[in-house]
Amino acid sequence: MKLHNRDMAPHPSRLNDLFTSKNPVDVLKFYKNFNNIEQLINWMRNRPAAKINIIERNGDTDIVVVVLTANNKSKYALNSSKLYKGQKIIFVESSGPYFNYSKSANCGLKYALKFKPKWIILSNDDNFKVDNIRKLKNELKNIKKNDAKVVFASGFSQHSAQSYLSVGKSLLTLYRFMRNNVTREEQIVLNKFGVHVYYQLYIGRLTRLLYWFFFKRLIKFTCTGPFSIFNATFVKDVDGKLFDETYINGIEDVDLSLSLRRYASFIDFSIGTEGGGSLGKNTSRKLRDIANLAYFNYKIAKGDINFE
Repeated sequence: MKLHNRDMAPHPSRLNDLFTSKNPVDVLKFYKNFNNIEQLINWMRNRPAAKINIIERNGDTDIVVVVLTANNKSKYALNSSKLYKGQKIIFVESSGPYFNYSKSANCGLKYALKFKPKWIILSNDDNFKVDNIRKLKNELKNIKKNDAKVVFASGFSQHSAQSYLSVGKSLLTLYRFMRNNVTREEQIVLNKFGVHVYYQLYIGRLTRLLYWFFFKRLIKFTCTGPFSIFNATFVKDVDGKLFDETYINGIEDVDLSLSLRRYASFIDFSIGTEGGGSLGKNTSRKLRDIANLAYFNYKIAKGDINFE
C-alpha cells in the first residue's frame, strides 16, 4: 500500500470522511494531510459538533444515571432502562460522523446537575446487569462524599480492571514495520506525531506476556471506562466539563482517570459490558485513535498531564 499527498488540502468534510471511513487505507490517508501535531490538533478542535438530544426517564434523583446512546429506542438503550430502573435516567442521544463522546458526556453530566443528585453515574448503553441496583445504592451509603470524586465498581467487572501507561519498546516498532503494510504505515504516522506513551486497558492473562514483550510500564491506574460514578459536587465544581472535548471518542477517559487517581474510592458492585456496542471494534477505529494518542502525548510533553 502506498499513500500519496494531495496537491491541495481536501475540504474539511472530505477530511472527516477519510477519518471516519471503515477502510483503514482511508484513515491512514487522513493523516497525510497534516504536517505536524499542531495542525492535527487544530483540526480536532474545530471539527463540527453532532446534534445532541436529551431524553429523560423518571425515577429517584439521589443517583442520576447519564446514558450515552446513538438511539434511545435501540436494544442497548432499552436494556439500560431496565438496568437502572427506579433511578432518574438521562439518555444523551447523538450519532453520525461528528459524534464526540466527550461532548455528549459533558452535556449529560451538566444536565444531570439540574436534579441535585448526590451521585451521577455515567454509563455506556451496552452495559448489562450483574448485581442489582439496590446493592449499588447500599454500597454508596458507605462512601463519604468528601472522600471521593470518583467511585469504581470493584466487583466482577472490566470497569475496575487495572490499566497501564507504557512506553513502546523497539521490538514493537520492528514488529509493526515487518507485520504488514497497514501496521508499517501506522508506525510511520505514530512517529510523525511524536507518540511514545501508550495506554493499555484491561490486560488479560493471555495478552500479558505480549504486553511485557512490547512495552515498558510507567504506571498502573484504574480507568473510568464505560461505567463510572462521580461525586455530584465535583461535577458541579467543574460545571459538568469533566472530559477534554478535543479527544474524538478515545483516551478522554484515560486523561480524566489520571487526574482523579488520588481521589478515588471503590465499592463491591459488579456490572458487565459488551464493549464497542455502538462504536464497534475494528482496525479503522484503532487507527483513528492515533489522533487521540498524538494529542495525549502532546499534553504530556507540555506538562498538562502529570502521572508522577
